[in-house]
Amino acid sequence: MVEKKRRQREGEGSGASSAWHLAGGSAGQTAAERRAARAGAAQPTPGPVPTDTLVAKPAAPRRLLTRRTFVLGGFWSGLAMSVVGMIGAPLDFMWPRKVKGFGAPVSVSARRIPKPGADPVRIAEGRLWLVNLEPGQEGSPGGVLALYQKCPHLGCTVPWRPEFEFAGSKGWFRCPCHGSTYTKGGILVFGPSPRPLDTMKVEVQANGDLIVNTGQITLGGADDPLRAVALEGAAVAASGPRLHFEREPIDLGSVAIGRTEERTIEFHNRGNEPLTVKVVRWGADPDAPATCGCGVEDVVVEPEVVEAGGRGMLRVFVKGLEGMEGMEDNMLVELESNDPTSPQYGLKVQFRMAS
Repeated sequence: MVEKKRRQREGEGSGASSAWHLAGGSAGQTAAERRAARAGAAQPTPGPVPTDTLVAKPAAPRRLLTRRTFVLGGFWSGLAMSVVGMIGAPLDFMWPRKVKGFGAPVSVSARRIPKPGADPVRIAEGRLWLVNLEPGQEGSPGGVLALYQKCPHLGCTVPWRPEFEFAGSKGWFRCPCHGSTYTKGGILVFGPSPRPLDTMKVEVQANGDLIVNTGQITLGGADDPLRAVALEGAAVAASGPRLHFEREPIDLGSVAIGRTEERTIEFHNRGNEPLTVKVVRWGADPDAPATCGCGVEDVVVEPEVVEAGGRGMLRVFVKGLEGMEGMEDNMLVELESNDPTSPQYGLKVQFRMAS
């Protein structure tokens, strides 16, 4: 009985000791140390201290240009440029623009129309000869005819030769390249040309002016004179002064070398009021190649005032220059007048240096 109680006391002491050890105590610790240990065990472990330091992000990987990409890019770029060069140039050439001069309608004022049966007048800006045929001339009903200046043979420019004599008469279109000869109405009478001179469409305006469509060319044929357009019904305005030259260009003939000679050019006032004309300047004709424009020394207008229906003249002083024997000089004399239809007038003059 006594032994049984002793074992119970030891068992209770052992349980208390185990409970004490579980509470964190140890055999050699004082009560204060145990309290301090328990207080320290209750405190949480400190975490990392927050900071404001910026952290750089890694840059995206750079894409490198490979040799394959470079070669392919060069190939396709070169191919594209070649295509643009082959197609772009023809397209630019053929693209329609505001066409002026040859290839477009050309206006010809009534004062430049030759009289019926007179020598043809060259319209340089339209590359044509303007002819006014009399009724019955070469079988024509009479009227104006626009002849293309290009010879159908090889394309040479065909001049009007008023002094050239052929088949017993003077005045023919004569090609300087191979001698093809045409009548005033454009009919071929001699030479290697395959056909008569080509013609252009002519329209007569209400005021007597003409519109020649240089882009509408009809191949020459035996009916060339029949294509003449009558001027009947055109109400030519006559109010005010009107400056008129019978023909252009004006041929002054041959001039002796080293000597100044005078030539006269007649003009008319076809209006109903007095006409005044003055010379502005003169020089080389820009439409005539290989010319110096240096043979004219002076141009004088007489009289200063030309009455309605009257006549005036230009006194032209020309000189044959040494070293230019046999050459032709083409001049453009610029005039100013009170003609409301042509206040500025360019008169074409030509002459030859004697050989």
